[in-house]
Amino acid sequence: MSEEMDYKLEEMRAYIKKKKWSLVEAIFDYIGSCEGLFNLSENLKTIDIILIYDRSNISDEFNLEFLYQIALSENVEIKEFRLCNDI
Repeated sequence: MSEEMDYKLEEMRAYIKKKKWSLVEAIFDYIGSCEGLFNLSENLKTIDIILIYDRSNISDEFNLEFLYQIALSENVEIKEFRLCNDI
């Protein structure tokens, strides 16, 4: 991974620790891939919050809509890390 990505991941890890959340799983997809998104949908019963770095990183409109619809159907909150004002 790049230094920039390592830095962003470390920021997110520190934020999760600060919020005293339990990290159940981390999913990474390459641009244009959605395998992680579909794996995520299989585990929603154990998830309260989905923390994404930036909504704009999900470039495919179908995948973005799919993410929000599965979260809505399972009453899971989606937080966008870069917009969190309590970092």
